Amino acid sequence: MQLKRYQERTLEQLAKWFECLDACGGYPGAAWERAGFDRHVSRKDSSGKPIPHICLKVPTGGGKTFLAAQAVLKSKRRTGLLLWVVPNKAIFAQTKKALWNREHPYRTILNLASGGRVKVMEKDDNLSRQDVENYLCVMLLSVQAANRTNNREFLKMFQESGRYSSFFPDVDDTQMAEQLLNEHPGLYTSEEGRVLSTLANVFKVSRPVIVLDEAHKSYGRNFDHAWFNQFDPSLIIELSATPDQSRSNILVDIGGQELKDEEMIKLPIQVTGYEDTSWKDILREAGEQLKGLSSQAEQLLENNGTYIRPMIVVRVERTGQNQRGEGRLHAEDVREFLVSTMGINADEVKVQSSDLKELESEDLLSEQSKVRWIITKDALKEGWDCSFAYILVLLDNTRAKITVTQMMGRVLRQPYGRLTGIDELDRCYVHCQNASVDLAVSAVKRQLQNEGFGDLEMYVRGGTEEAKPIRTERRSPITPEMTRLPRVLHKDKREIDYDMHILAGINWAEISPPENWEMLEIRNRLSTAAVDIGEDGFGTSKQHYHVDSTDNQDFDLAWHARQLGDAIPNPWQAARVVTEAVESLLKNGHDHSWIGERRPAFLRAIERHALDQIDEQAERLFKNKLDQGEITFDLDLPFEYCDWYELEVPRYDPGAAFQRTLFSPAYNHNMNNLEKKYAIFLDGNPAIQWWHKIAARKPGEYRLQGWRKDYVYPDFVALQMQDTIIVHEVKGEHLRHNDDTQYKQRLLNCLESQFNSNATVTIHGGTVTADFKLIFEKDIP
Repeated sequence: MQLKRYQERTLEQLAKWFECLDACGGYPGAAWERAGFDRHVSRKDSSGKPIPHICLKVPTGGGKTFLAAQAVLKSKRRTGLLLWVVPNKAIFAQTKKALWNREHPYRTILNLASGGRVKVMEKDDNLSRQDVENYLCVMLLSVQAANRTNNREFLKMFQESGRYSSFFPDVDDTQMAEQLLNEHPGLYTSEEGRVLSTLANVFKVSRPVIVLDEAHKSYGRNFDHAWFNQFDPSLIIELSATPDQSRSNILVDIGGQELKDEEMIKLPIQVTGYEDTSWKDILREAGEQLKGLSSQAEQLLENNGTYIRPMIVVRVERTGQNQRGEGRLHAEDVREFLVSTMGINADEVKVQSSDLKELESEDLLSEQSKVRWIITKDALKEGWDCSFAYILVLLDNTRAKITVTQMMGRVLRQPYGRLTGIDELDRCYVHCQNASVDLAVSAVKRQLQNEGFGDLEMYVRGGTEEAKPIRTERRSPITPEMTRLPRVLHKDKREIDYDMHILAGINWAEISPPENWEMLEIRNRLSTAAVDIGEDGFGTSKQHYHVDSTDNQDFDLAWHARQLGDAIPNPWQAARVVTEAVESLLKNGHDHSWIGERRPAFLRAIERHALDQIDEQAERLFKNKLDQGEITFDLDLPFEYCDWYELEVPRYDPGAAFQRTLFSPAYNHNMNNLEKKYAIFLDGNPAIQWWHKIAARKPGEYRLQGWRKDYVYPDFVALQMQDTIIVHEVKGEHLRHNDDTQYKQRLLNCLESQFNSNATVTIHGGTVTADFKLIFEKDIP
């Protein structure tokens, strides 16, 4: 499958952290510091050993489970026990179905990690020491089963059972028992000191990897977050959209904007509130909206063959068999109205509840399915995914925070992870009964925060009307000359082109394979089914190496070179690097079979090393061209902001009370909380003449081209009284040392130095200077 950019970044960060952990002898605090992070939250097991633990902060719908499986792969854990802890029954069932399916990406990745030796089980299944030693045993566990409130499921883990006898010495083997307790001093024992044959002790002796799905729900008031430490894990991987930074080491922080950039979610969110409208009229209006979406979907199918069947999710107050007629809206009331009054075909309406599971055997994405209306109360809060859902109708007391929070995510995902190009099909819709527009909008924004999409608040629109473009003009007395900003240009006064002016200058002959192959010491075999060996694209350059007895395919140099195409676009040079890598490993005493067994890690090592070398070359090339004048960064041909522009602003946004913004009126709906904090600081600084929040990737906005392909859009530009041009990027503390932050810091330092050493242009009679830097959260007053 094609990885998204944020997924690639996550995998790179995971690889880097595991490398640091290995280099630091398994000490997580030292590894955290070596990886460039500041604050580390320590955990210790029952014997006082430190537990490596990391958190992947990913919004709802961002593929947390996929990334967790990749983390297991990168941990090099081929065998042993993997505890996969989920927060509720719905996600338990969903995860179980995925892991049992050998064709599912999650299972494929785990097969890759284990060489195809995966056992998926539950806590009541038989488990032996031989299983743990020879297989990657993935045990699904609900968080309730690990809840220390003396519930029945929890106590089962402490009941002795003959199923686990292979893990523990015989009753009369005191020597082995003593040795086991020395190795695992935290084991649970009887009053006589005998090691108990329990599942809890199996966890302890197995030192499992623990994946905590929706980790923040494992750390609520009913759960002690330190309890999982008592299982003596070798690694804890947390997945959460909203982790607690005081409890979690956030390795990767992915925002909603990154999912939006990858076309994975439907935006904007159109919110309609109804204060004095019957639920029947709301359903009629939603039904008309569904007809319009269905018409657009039919046109899409006719134009390019893409099948979408838009659906409505209706939340009601009651679904129980004996709850109808109690004064609360029941699922059957809605079904009856849809079929009898609105004329909806009965096959198009399904109810999903704890009692009535009409979707259990339904493939909602299939063209054979007829479902267009889904009625539920709580059954779809989590563990359910259908990207064909476009409209959410909340027919209950939406003033309760939990209602919108848990249901909004059902309609966010974009079918097929790409935009359709049809506005109506690239957004989603929410209808709220008993709520004003403002209240409904606030509730949806609150939900976005809770699901990791806090940076997308600007895309929530209230009412049935579209957000109207508002004219915002340059604030008086700011003149065009006062808005001049330096640009990165080629010497011919054109904006530099990365491919032409940077990539074309890379000396591919200098790209070499890694010298350190320690990461290949753990076998990482691809099954033959997972690899499509390509045809020979390079004529006589093809070479063959025997792989091993389990894979009769020859080592195909052309195929390996093609896998490196993104990093090394020159196929001849890619083939040369692969050949040199193979020869290096052969000289070090490894054979062709050893290389073939580690094919994925082999390719990843070459690609990562090549990208690092290309980046180093590109940086040197960029700086040399700056020094030699082939690239310029000055005010000769400056960027200037226009006199006015139109801004799409939700109609309920009254504007912000800023006094020093470049454009007026000003709005803060396109800023996250950290950016708002810095904007308030800038606006209150009397030395600032004007400041402007950059709308990233918007036409006509200020941007900087460096030695990497993607443009840098700083968060803020400003002009200080002393004719100092300010270009600042605002970052959270947890991002201080990641690769993107370090690149931006080096680029801004480079451009600031270049500008200040050559600046001769004046604005108010004095030489203009530059202040280019990153501003971190704790540095904001």
